[in-house]
Amino acid sequence: MTDSRRAWILLSSLSVALLVLPASAQSASFACDSRLVAVDRYPTAQPVENRPESVQNGKALSEADFAGFKQNYSLESVHFVIVFEPDKPGTPETMNPTGTLRVFARIRSLGREFWHEIEDNGSPRMTASWLQDSTTGMLLRTDFDNTPERTDSDGKLYTDPIAGGEGDPQLRIQQAEPGVPIFLLKFISLVPAGPYPDAKAETALVLDLRRGELHTPSSISCIVADYPSLPHRSDSVSCTWKRDAQDFICDTDADSRKRWSFFLIAGKRRPAPQGHRAPKKR
Repeated sequence: MTDSRRAWILLSSLSVALLVLPASAQSASFACDSRLVAVDRYPTAQPVENRPESVQNGKALSEADFAGFKQNYSLESVHFVIVFEPDKPGTPETMNPTGTLRVFARIRSLGREFWHEIEDNGSPRMTASWLQDSTTGMLLRTDFDNTPERTDSDGKLYTDPIAGGEGDPQLRIQQAEPGVPIFLLKFISLVPAGPYPDAKAETALVLDLRRGELHTPSSISCIVADYPSLPHRSDSVSCTWKRDAQDFICDTDADSRKRWSFFLIAGKRRPAPQGHRAPKKR
């Protein structure tokens, strides 16, 4: 048995909270209130051929299958595997609580089958605008809460770093529209906060396979950053998939005293309708 095969068997044996979603899963959307809203794009992220079994010390969290795509995409099916890779190896009981999510996709297209993972080793230029260049490695940071008090109604220990606490969104993949290979991966991420402990954020990463490859054009996060010496941010945002635009249109009051809209995938502001005055932020 090869080392890679042995590693994948170990990884699979640790898998919990298996999530298998049909193509008819609920349409994707994203919203939050009273948070710091951050929108990022990933200009240095590239798809590379890589398999989940390449992760030597990891934990398979979820899988999701989608098919039935429109013929113009030349895409037969997509199988996602989400793996948690800790900063330091260990058993499920002693595993380092922080690490990175790794997103794999097995793609069947034009009679071929191959695996893709996003590789992002770039150093993009950070900006101070509402839309920032970042790296997926920074976005996909999360923690692994395996403390004994984190149990469900049956007394079973939560070993999924995403699922658990009441009110916490669980790790999930939602399709934007049946037949269209665009998805939102939703999870809780860790955000560096300088001299303060890492902040947590409700995050949605766009997975775009319209070109037959795995791409991550953009993401949106709602950051919980309530520190005693910092003012509370009360931004809100609501993103909904629009079929005619083939994009998520987000309505927000972030960085503004009045509401405005933008296209999440395209990374552009949406012009306000003529004669329409946006309500002021309260």
